[in-house]
Amino acid sequence: MDLPRLALLKQIEFRLSQEGDGALYLARDRSTGKIFSLSRPLLAALRSARASLSGQSGIAPPTGNRARDLFQFLHILQDVRKSETHGRKSFNPVFMSFALFDVGRFQARLAPMARLLVSPLFPALMAVLALACVVLGVRNDWAIMDTFDHVFSLEAILTFGLMAPFLKIIHELGHVLTATRYGVAVRKAGVFLISFYPLPYVDCTDADFSAPRRHRIAISLAGIVVDVTIGMIAFIGWHFTRGTYLHTLLGNVFVFSTLNSVLFNANPLVKLDGYFAFADAIGNRNLYTKASARLSGLTRYLFTLGQGGALPRSRGDGLMAAYGAATVLYRLNMLFNIALGLAPKYLGAGLVCVVWGAIVMFHAPLQAMVLKLIDRPNDKGKDKDGGKVTSSGGTASPTGGETSGPNRFRRLHPGLRAGVPLAVLLLLSLIPLPFSTVVPVTLDEAQSYSVSLSQDGFLKEIRPAGRVVAGEVLGRFVNPGTEQELAVNLLELREAALALQTARGLGEAKAQAALKQFRTLEAERKQLEGEIDSLTVKAAQDGYFIPHMGRTADLLVTSGHTVGALYPDGPMALFSGVFPERYVSMFQESLVGAELRIGETYHRLDPATLRLQTILSFEEASGSRGYRVLLPLQAAPSAHVGEPGLVRFRFAAGNSWAHLAFWYDNLLANYRQSQLADREKYLAGE
Repeated sequence: MDLPRLALLKQIEFRLSQEGDGALYLARDRSTGKIFSLSRPLLAALRSARASLSGQSGIAPPTGNRARDLFQFLHILQDVRKSETHGRKSFNPVFMSFALFDVGRFQARLAPMARLLVSPLFPALMAVLALACVVLGVRNDWAIMDTFDHVFSLEAILTFGLMAPFLKIIHELGHVLTATRYGVAVRKAGVFLISFYPLPYVDCTDADFSAPRRHRIAISLAGIVVDVTIGMIAFIGWHFTRGTYLHTLLGNVFVFSTLNSVLFNANPLVKLDGYFAFADAIGNRNLYTKASARLSGLTRYLFTLGQGGALPRSRGDGLMAAYGAATVLYRLNMLFNIALGLAPKYLGAGLVCVVWGAIVMFHAPLQAMVLKLIDRPNDKGKDKDGGKVTSSGGTASPTGGETSGPNRFRRLHPGLRAGVPLAVLLLLSLIPLPFSTVVPVTLDEAQSYSVSLSQDGFLKEIRPAGRVVAGEVLGRFVNPGTEQELAVNLLELREAALALQTARGLGEAKAQAALKQFRTLEAERKQLEGEIDSLTVKAAQDGYFIPHMGRTADLLVTSGHTVGALYPDGPMALFSGVFPERYVSMFQESLVGAELRIGETYHRLDPATLRLQTILSFEEASGSRGYRVLLPLQAAPSAHVGEPGLVRFRFAAGNSWAHLAFWYDNLLANYRQSQLADREKYLAGE
């Protein structure tokens, strides 16, 4: 056995750092640069041992438990050194790292640039860029936001794959310059291989030992500031390069620089720059480790029915467990949304990317969770919450062993222990829960309350929005062609009247022919006058009128075009909304109730009065047909003008297995339809 030597203590530095309202004791190995968090008794043991080693009189070496903790720490220190210098890292296709060079030797040359950029000059520059982006965004109606709709396009993905490593180099340079500005040594730079995809990194962990909190926060946020700056520069360039490939390239750079920073890098739920800044800001640099331990303890407590793990003992422990759960839920949510957008694309390649991304994101955490849930009694080195004595970046001193005396539950076969929580979950899954969906609705303007023009005409005047009475003019239109035809008809009618009077003295046959001509022209006159009268749109009943066109004179309006909507004061209002196709069969077979919410008012609806209509349309993106739901409400339509509503439909209940099968069937159907649409696009050469 290779016993550690006390001489190792001569190469250790100690530092007292503020951590929230308390103190954090740190030790750094000068040889490897690794930083350890110490308990106060362990710090005292290390100091007394080093003083005794240096020959200071009156200081006795540690004994008993302190000596045990001291040598355990030295074992950890020695193991870390061996792994750093001689150890070989096992092949890991998910995550690997390679150190390339020492950044510290270049920091002196970078110091002038660091003093220039890490100064009030850079925030002023960002303010100017932000102002320019706002001005340009208003001018182009923020058209760049449409680029977010194509974030999973092949072009966008290829752009990200090619540009991300170069953007990451600039990102890491921001960390290096900020660390240099505040006198923090950067030990090394290298490359992470995440699923064989290269991403640069720099090691700024020395800031944990040598920098005050405000400087650590600045170093952590430097990369995010650089990303946002690159995004703003790309946005300005995008505005001035329309119609070129560079325009598309800059749009994608803007999307990934901003999207990556907001959703990942700046997010305190992901262990990246934003997390480290957040942890320093709240004074809890071991936030992720503590939250994982609390969540693990709570999970074990729930799955073992209180026989293992522990419930949160304080408000702080509860917040830690909640934070740990939030990190897991956030990653699941991100993976789910990415899967919905990417999985059906590229003829199956998108699904492969999603599965590989899930392995990258959850393989290691799930493996650790399973090992902790098994909780073998013979495992050593664990504390009561399932935590381990860590070799770097965590607590170097042991926190207590496993409680002795296995109880009756722990003596059970592992299969039986796992069966208890599974049985509970099975019983819970049998509890019936109602199916429901919420549909936005508005007054059924398109079919029930629209006011349209029956003849082509040019707008002369339109009534502004407001209350009207029956017979009031809503709009006046003219048709010069119809008016000209009427004028010609009147002349012909006058001639026909004279011919009729003359023909009466010329014989019966000529009189009958003249009379027939007169009657034909008279009928044509009535038809033309009716067409002209129809160009004056009047209110059919009292109500509230909203025009759908401006008051621009001589605007041509074609026959059947909607000129506005008249919401009457009648006793019945009809609402409508787009109904999701996946609930159509439930609507027809198992609808048990519906409730309409308008503002803060709730109205119960009779399911027998609700109707479903098929819309003659087909959505290519999802491959789904359209349906429209109609629902009557005992209220005046004019009383709910401009008030959208929400209808909650409730269907017959089913257990969780039925809900899971329903969700899976619809997800599979949408996936297949999206795949068909994607294949059709490729076949069409788009």
